Amino acid sequence: MNNDRRKELERAFKLVEEALSIVQAMKDEEQEALDNLEDKFPGSEKAVNMGLAVDALGDVDDALEQALVGIEAAKE
Repeated sequence: MNNDRRKELERAFKLVEEALSIVQAMKDEEQEALDNLEDKFPGSEKAVNMGLAVDALGDVDDALEQALVGIEAAKE
């Protein structure tokens, strides 16, 4: 791989890192809100939907982590 493509991959890596940071923060905030809601309204429809959102954000987190691994492998 030439240097120009490596630089572009590094740029992509940084963007994915930024996206990962945002998703992790959102997941943590949603989990905290869910925990607070479940204290007051356990099993409510809103709590269930929030739990699904937390799970989905966890899946996105995993996918972004895998993207970082893939980008690193491609740079070698």
